[in-house]
Amino acid sequence: MGLSGSVAGAAGTFAIAATNATMPRTGHAQSQYTVTGIPEAGAVVIGCASAGPVDPAIKAPFCFAGLPAQIPVQPGQTVTGTVNFLPPGTAVPGVATAGLLAFGALSSGLGLRRRTRLFRVSALAVLGLAGAVGLTGLIGCANGAFNGMTPGIYQYTVSAAFTPTAPGPLTVLATTTVSVTVP
Repeated sequence: MGLSGSVAGAAGTFAIAATNATMPRTGHAQSQYTVTGIPEAGAVVIGCASAGPVDPAIKAPFCFAGLPAQIPVQPGQTVTGTVNFLPPGTAVPGVATAGLLAFGALSSGLGLRRRTRLFRVSALAVLGLAGAVGLTGLIGCANGAFNGMTPGIYQYTVSAAFTPTAPGPLTVLATTTVSVTVP
């Protein structure tokens, strides 16, 4: 990756640090990250992936850094946030809710308010779908579909990718390793 000008000089200070985490076999955990040394105005995208081999026989946590989004940044800014570690088979936070909210917003924007009966029926359908999604998760856990993660220490790579405001290739990538302990 080639860097030029003032960005090349600042690239040496661009870094990400994150805390290790301990999570119960049936719970969640979080790691706090801090990105420093933003070289110029642009955007940062945070990522997370397993740093070790994937063994399908092991129930390891998976990481979720958030929906892919560019965080607007200014030179020298510090960015902080959270990476979530979830049990396998857990719904990704915000994805189902975002879909239901989008459907509700689209439905109400299509003139359904004028037809009160149709509006009530679609509102009930959205609420029913939301309830079904919630009950499915509760029933799956209650019936023993999820019996906990395999105890161990798991390694994850948390990354910060910086891209300048001006169009161009990825300028800087920083990574760190996080250990997640499942006792």
